[in-house]
Amino acid sequence: MPSPMIYQDLTTAALLGHAAQYHSETEIVSVSTGGEKERSCWGEVASRAQRLASALASLGLPPGARCATLAWNNRRHLEIYFAVASGGW
Repeated sequence: MPSPMIYQDLTTAALLGHAAQYHSETEIVSVSTGGEKERSCWGEVASRAQRLASALASLGLPPGARCATLAWNNRRHLEIYFAVASGGW
């Protein structure tokens, strides 16, 4: 009998990659710091998170380093969260 177990990493990077691959056009709605609604999708969030992770790596932030955030609970913080977690910091 086949096992129902998932044979995929359940890391933050893998979850974001799955969202970008299979749900890239799924809309995400958040509220900006100015109070306006912002609309984006998982594909955009993944792209921005990957760019930020690359920027942090190019600044010399080594894997395993501590990285803190202080941001409003909106799309930008979601992107920062995925960038930092996916980059290994």
